[in-house]
Amino acid sequence: MRCLKAYKKFVAFALILPLCLLSMASFASGGSDYGVVSARSLNLRAAPSTGARIIASYPSGTWLQVLETANGWHKVRAEGTVGYMSARYVKLDEITKVTDAQVSGAGGYINLRFSASLNAGVLATFPNGTRVKILSRADGFYRVQVGSLTGYMADHLIRLDSINVSTYAVITTANGGRLNLRSAPSASAGVLQSFSPGTGVEVLEKGAAWHKVRVRGVIGYMMAQHVTLGGAGVSLPTGGTGVVKNPRATQVLNLREAASLHARVLACYRSGKRVEILGATGDWYRVRVDGMTGYMMKKYIRVADAPAPHPATPFAARLFNPNGNAIVNFRERPSLNGRVLAAHPAGKAVTVLQYHNADWAKVSINNVTGYVSAYFLRY
Repeated sequence: MRCLKAYKKFVAFALILPLCLLSMASFASGGSDYGVVSARSLNLRAAPSTGARIIASYPSGTWLQVLETANGWHKVRAEGTVGYMSARYVKLDEITKVTDAQVSGAGGYINLRFSASLNAGVLATFPNGTRVKILSRADGFYRVQVGSLTGYMADHLIRLDSINVSTYAVITTANGGRLNLRSAPSASAGVLQSFSPGTGVEVLEKGAAWHKVRVRGVIGYMMAQHVTLGGAGVSLPTGGTGVVKNPRATQVLNLREAASLHARVLACYRSGKRVEILGATGDWYRVRVDGMTGYMMKKYIRVADAPAPHPATPFAARLFNPNGNAIVNFRERPSLNGRVLAAHPAGKAVTVLQYHNADWAKVSINNVTGYVSAYFLRY
């Protein structure tokens, strides 16, 4: 009899357990992303239901850490308090949808690692400007594919080119001090980098006290009170090329860090310089020139009808490293995985024999034939 009762209890528990597991699994982890309140005021509730107790209310522009998502509700942490909010009124981080990016390491390169840890083994090292495909994101790392290799790269060293820019800004601290770029919208969050007043900022998402921004390729958060907002966001890239056309032969056109006359000048160019047009915003073009991405005033750019042609091969060129490094790798084949034949100094004269594709050129250096990334050639 006792055995029968024990069996019935076991069966009842076995039936209840799957239901419990189902309930626990109903909320899927969102990877601890951040979102911002888009309603005028939004309630934080004790459970994912409109009938649940209201813990607190938060105004538009409040940043939240999104912990889990399911059935139209987010489990969030708002100013240290955990509860539930209607997903309808929380604007999530759109960066999670981006798949195309490029390397933008502070030292001019970035390591591809075996796992999502700075202590993990290095699979390969890639120079700034290398294109990568983002497969997933977790714990401060992107899982990426570079050519035939798959591994992990620190997310703050990856530049996401296809994200939408909401507006532009310039850092304007009251005391002239540097402004911290933080890993989360909180004064207690880790500092990624610090930037001086006048530095151009791309604003990705505006909040009340904090803005999500990109500064020189690094994405993080800055206090809203210390940045002065500017013009509208960049339109979708249309491709094509342009040519610098200054009013006078003695003048130069500035390439700026942001679409603002107050933004830092990255470089200056004389008339005739060709640039790749990536997009437009108000009176500015977003352009790529000599491996750098920045902004030039539209009125000084003549849009070309066709892409800029390369000189007829063979032609003379020089190695150039826009990342500031002193050398350029000369490879056996047109791939970042190709064996390095030699590392030549920037400024070295080469002969371009043929363009293998848009990214690689077949060149001759000291009577040896190999390949150099087109990114490192100037002519």
